[in-house]
Amino acid sequence: MTFVLAMALLTSAQDFEVASVKPAAPVMIAPGPGPKSVGSRESTDAQQIRFTNYTLKRLLMRAYDVKDAQIHGPAWLDDASYDIAATMPEGASKDQIPDMLQHLLTERFRLKLRWETRDDKGYALVAGKNGPRLKASDLSVDQAQVSFDGTGKINFAGFTLTAFAGTLTNLMGRPVSDQTGVQGRFDIALSVSMQDLAGMRSLAQNVAPDDASLSIFTAVQQLGLKLEARAGPIRHLIVESADRVPSGN
Repeated sequence: MTFVLAMALLTSAQDFEVASVKPAAPVMIAPGPGPKSVGSRESTDAQQIRFTNYTLKRLLMRAYDVKDAQIHGPAWLDDASYDIAATMPEGASKDQIPDMLQHLLTERFRLKLRWETRDDKGYALVAGKNGPRLKASDLSVDQAQVSFDGTGKINFAGFTLTAFAGTLTNLMGRPVSDQTGVQGRFDIALSVSMQDLAGMRSLAQNVAPDDASLSIFTAVQQLGLKLEARAGPIRHLIVESADRVPSGN
């Protein structure tokens, strides 16, 4: 069963006090060797929150706590990027940001959304036989970041395993759920061949998890973790319509 979310959001969600939503300027990444930082980021300062160079799909991921593979809609959801600067109401907490962001996106992009449940194949991230081999991180949630180099090495700084599983979902194009039960933040180095990284989604959908030729499974095992094939009902967020140019600024 599906239902339209827009009207419910407009009547129930709390607003930011002030918010600006504008198309982002193109981000240039310097050529040459060395780590390349992801060009989008979220930052908070007192009651201010900013989303810099976020696609609408990524904003929806933040607002609805879903992964890339769970959002479906126009192709430009992955292409057009935006900058948001907003002021939270006095006394509001960070836990309220998703609800306020839902309302803001619905209003500014004139979103029409619905949920749809599908039976999907996916993976569970679980602890290996001898337990995880992970380096504890001193970074806070606001300092967490991802960087990568030209050899296929991806560095996750200050990541929970739930956030790590979310990134694996994006890489593999299949839902990956964190079922390790391990708490805390970690600095994780994941080395994947450039060939596998470039074709990760198609490879992950067609190669069994125990096939050593697919290096993502081997790379995860080197962390003392394991990806196990799972299947079950997964909620998907369907974008029925949206304006590419936000209104109200």
